[in-house]
Amino acid sequence: MFSTRILCAAFLCGFPAGNAGAAEENRQETALKDGDKAEELVFPFLWGGRDFPERPESDAWPITIEEPPSPPIAPSFKDFHHALAYNFTRGLFSRENLLPMVVGSLGTLAVAPFDDDVKNALAGSFNELGETGHIAGGPVVINGTVGALLRITPFTDNDRFRAFTFTVTQALILDNALVFSLKAAARRERPNGANNHSFPSGHASNSIAFATVAGHYYGKKVGIPAFIGAILISASRLEKNKHYLSDIVFGATLGYISARTAMRGTERTATRRRTVSVLPSLGAHHTGVKVIITF
Repeated sequence: MFSTRILCAAFLCGFPAGNAGAAEENRQETALKDGDKAEELVFPFLWGGRDFPERPESDAWPITIEEPPSPPIAPSFKDFHHALAYNFTRGLFSRENLLPMVVGSLGTLAVAPFDDDVKNALAGSFNELGETGHIAGGPVVINGTVGALLRITPFTDNDRFRAFTFTVTQALILDNALVFSLKAAARRERPNGANNHSFPSGHASNSIAFATVAGHYYGKKVGIPAFIGAILISASRLEKNKHYLSDIVFGATLGYISARTAMRGTERTATRRRTVSVLPSLGAHHTGVKVIITF
């Protein structure tokens, strides 16, 4: 959280140091006792008179105490574009994504030599699975599900549901941008020769992203079935001869990274608070007001 401190040079009279400091201290103590739910409490130390030294100039001034939130916290959808911008920039290229990207890339390289063997073994082996996965992991079902969640969200105060909807929408937007960018760049021909949009698998990527977010917000009871569904959808792409195994592995990697990025972005957005505080500022050589803008 970034904090910008602006010291206004408006000099006011009638600010006794002792009374102002005591009143502010009492106000802070009362807020704590009453269970103030503000995400950030700012404790300014107001120095003045002979008994107190001048306050030091420091980046840690004023002292900020943040109360750890109880997850999940539902961000406002007014901040949706801020979260999306963060996810596409600092969120995506964060250190936390390095390990899954390395593991997923190595896994993709490891299975690539077996692409043709897996294709020959699974293509056309279980038509019902192929058709079901093709539909369930397709854009109509995925986008329709997200659209339904977004339609329901304004009518519920359930923070878990709102946070889940916010995050899964962010994750799928990021995921699809990555998938289609790589498809255009790689131009790998599909096993069935239909087109050159084989690498990576969008079905695998989207379904893994959805399952990862679902498991984060609703635990194993939802997460495990969601992951089983994602695995079956991914397998169906092999059965339909639409993708190679390496397409599936790297698509799943992108889905996981997109989901984790969106989850961090949601938490960051939910805990951000834009506040403006105007406080008395007393010093040995000045009397005025201090404006603290937190954004």
